[in-house]
Amino acid sequence: MSQLQVVLSAERPDLEDQARAAFRSGWPEFIFHDPVSAEHIGRADSYFPQFGLLLLDGGEVVAALTQRAVAAGLARVIAPVRPELKSRYPLTPMQSFARWTRSDGLHIDPWLRTHQRLGAAILGPAPRSMLITGTVCEWESLRRLHATGRALPDRLPCL
Repeated sequence: MSQLQVVLSAERPDLEDQARAAFRSGWPEFIFHDPVSAEHIGRADSYFPQFGLLLLDGGEVVAALTQRAVAAGLARVIAPVRPELKSRYPLTPMQSFARWTRSDGLHIDPWLRTHQRLGAAILGPAPRSMLITGTVCEWESLRRLHATGRALPDRLPCL
């Protein structure tokens, strides 16, 4: 297994197109239609370039981000995390899903467990962290709706 390398995106502008393509391929199209995110996403790179991390061939991005925050004198790292398994329970409110744990006390979701093992705590849902609105026609043009007309397979519920 190859060693992973964590680099700053500002240090490797040559990877911008490749990173964007890799990111887009892992997310459904509708995720890129949040007007608030579109308005503000560019600020992250200009205000916080030291936290724009890329993972090359594999390392630990979460740990690297935490180390950079500590080095910058920050007492806490607060990051919204999208649970990997939430899409399997589209009718379960995030507030309820956030409390589901296994017998060992860790969350049922593997991505949340990864963060817990690194010392993170679940503070609670961020219900307006991303709000994507549209008409039924707009949603249907982005992605075929599930038979219920209210949930996208393998995606967060559309409300």
